[in-house]
Amino acid sequence: MKTLRNMNRRNLCIAAAISLVAIILIAGNANATSIKSQQPKKGDPYTQQYCDLNKAEDFSLGNGKTYYSKLKPGEENILLFWGSFCPHCENVFDYIEQSGCKRAIERNLFTVSEDDGIEAIEQHKGEFPILLDSQWKTFDQFNLEHLPSALVIDDAGNILGSAEGEHDVKAMLDEYVQRNR
Repeated sequence: MKTLRNMNRRNLCIAAAISLVAIILIAGNANATSIKSQQPKKGDPYTQQYCDLNKAEDFSLGNGKTYYSKLKPGEENILLFWGSFCPHCENVFDYIEQSGCKRAIERNLFTVSEDDGIEAIEQHKGEFPILLDSQWKTFDQFNLEHLPSALVIDDAGNILGSAEGEHDVKAMLDEYVQRNR
């Protein structure tokens, strides 16, 4: 009788251990699935949300062209406001240059320079599209306060993310690269 009771206890312990392992495996698999489903997709809002604008203002590029005409269909685009006089802006450009994801960033990068003249932006000529905004009209149109400032905009002009200041702009660029590989 004692042997039978010991065998039942042992079987009960084994069954409990197997059940516990099964519960742990199922819970771990469910957690991994929920983590995968939390990965942001194109069109989802970014973690960086500095400005309260939902829609990007369209602005003229001259000759009847507008910024919206430059947005790449089906893609997230970066609009970066900067000035050659701003060391933090130059640090952002150095960061882009030194990152392993320069091509991913620059393929959809459009910049607005707040410099007084074309000679100030010569060092970046040909690297990416640059609009010279010497009167700060476009900068003011977006109600921005600091340089550098960046917006991630979809092809419909919706602002998905926004950042002002060197640190936040770099963080948003990192998030952009993660989402647009």
